[in-house]
Amino acid sequence: MRNAIVKSEPFTCFQLIEVPVTANSLSKVMCPDVPELRSLAGRRVVIKSIELITAKVLSKGPTNGYTTAALSELLKCSLVLYAEGWQKLNGIPLLRLNPMRDSDSTAATTIPFAPATPHFDSLGPVEWSKSYVQYSSGQSSSGANYTFIFGVNYVVLDDSSNPIKP
Repeated sequence: MRNAIVKSEPFTCFQLIEVPVTANSLSKVMCPDVPELRSLAGRRVVIKSIELITAKVLSKGPTNGYTTAALSELLKCSLVLYAEGWQKLNGIPLLRLNPMRDSDSTAATTIPFAPATPHFDSLGPVEWSKSYVQYSSGQSSSGANYTFIFGVNYVVLDDSSNPIKP
């Protein structure tokens, strides 16, 4: 048996976030508060990356059961994030957060591929209850309930910026 050398890196965690859209949603849909991603005294959550989870990966929201947002909705939406008390990231196109190559040849459902999912050096603490998905066209057009799903990779640090394993 060979000995393996493993490079030590901060422990990265993953959290799935569902942003439900109801048939009567307006121009922006608020993100839910995510307790696991909340920074507290002695515990700072730093976001490393945010990925869009499409219907090609997960067809329904695991907790709300809504259908995952269709490409027609994703094409007109962007993400606005509040962090450290202000609107830190404004208007990230949702499809820019898509890390998956879509090999489907059907033009109507093919999701464009972003060359690299944006990674953040130290985005945090994000105020999820103030953050939202913004529609460029004014409002949802599907007329049915659906959900935006995001995967968030993060690390948790103590007051001395040492990683904490949750």
